[in-house]
Amino acid sequence: MITAVLVLSFLSFIGLGLPDGLLGVAWPSVRAEFGRQMGAIAWFLAAESLGYFLSSVGSGRTVRRAGLGWTLFSGALAMAAGLLLVSLAPRWLLLVGGFALIGAGAGLIDSGFNAYAAHHFSATAMNWMHACYGIGATVGPPIVTLSMLQLGSWRWAYAGAALFLAAVSLLLLRTRRRFAKDAVVGVTQPGRSAALATPPDSTAQSAAASTPSPARQQVLVWGGVLLFLLYAGSEVSAGQLTYSLLTEGRGMDPVKAGFWVGAFWFSLTGGRFLLGPLSQRIGSPRVLRGAFALGAAAALLFWLGIAPTVDGVALSLIGFCMAPIFPLLVLQTPQRVGVSRAHDVIGYQMGAATLGSVLLAGGGGMLADAVGLAVVAPYILLLLLLSAGLYAVLTIVQRSVVE
Repeated sequence: MITAVLVLSFLSFIGLGLPDGLLGVAWPSVRAEFGRQMGAIAWFLAAESLGYFLSSVGSGRTVRRAGLGWTLFSGALAMAAGLLLVSLAPRWLLLVGGFALIGAGAGLIDSGFNAYAAHHFSATAMNWMHACYGIGATVGPPIVTLSMLQLGSWRWAYAGAALFLAAVSLLLLRTRRRFAKDAVVGVTQPGRSAALATPPDSTAQSAAASTPSPARQQVLVWGGVLLFLLYAGSEVSAGQLTYSLLTEGRGMDPVKAGFWVGAFWFSLTGGRFLLGPLSQRIGSPRVLRGAFALGAAAALLFWLGIAPTVDGVALSLIGFCMAPIFPLLVLQTPQRVGVSRAHDVIGYQMGAATLGSVLLAGGGGMLADAVGLAVVAPYILLLLLLSAGLYAVLTIVQRSVVE
């Protein structure tokens, strides 16, 4: 039996994915309505990232003071309010304020559930939870497309997303006591699926039993934070900038481009459902190495721009290869930094991830304004390669500690 906590984590992560899926397709219409350039998307990303950063880095203290249940409820309610403000805002600064609210709420939900899951969920459950983010992001593009075609405006898409998050916040409010400090999710119990249980992990036990030197500990903590910044920048760039590249840069039909951007998010989702059990079977390090290598190869194919269909397939492959990276990096955090520090460090990592969204994805949009949209594809490849290299360095440092 899947517990209420798992169901709530899945619904919450669908809500987390909706704004990211909406923005990429809505942005051309939004900037046309408000008379903005391509790089102005950085305003939204910056506001959302600032709200997310401030809430996520302080999430450990927030949970200790208010409890996880109240923290998650507050996050969902803030997201609903922000989405509603975006759907109604007549002025640019109100739009920016709406995205700040969305980010603040998302930071509480993302950090809270990720820290909880890192201690109590298996690799399968962790990947499935993050796959639900992909569900939200996947349905976002067609929701915006239908909103514009059938209702004449992108705003209805944001209103619908606000309604969904409001419903999630009510569910979290009603079930807040299930997130008591001693609650355990992922431990095998009668009637529970073992696939969702946290299996014994000899690597984790060895890492927990080893105490790194202060210098190596700092490398593992802050190197991990930097890794989330780099990787999140690559993922958000692929999701937010490629629609404009395909339509305005390569002349693809907007409907087809919307389909392929949706396929990117669909592949991100499907990959997490498929690769979650695989990572539990063969180990997350092997899956991460393969994901980085194949993702870079797919990004190179996308850069070549051989043909529209090849571009779309390559973008889908990028999404599939990126699928397990973020959840498995979160899952490895207690092994890397220790159980006692994991909640606070995961908050820092979530903050760094959203900071990467504005600095790297937003910066990619500004770079495209300056030198042309063709730079988007090699930019994504570069970020993936840097992420892979840093992960390799952290793995070597962690192994030296265990040995």
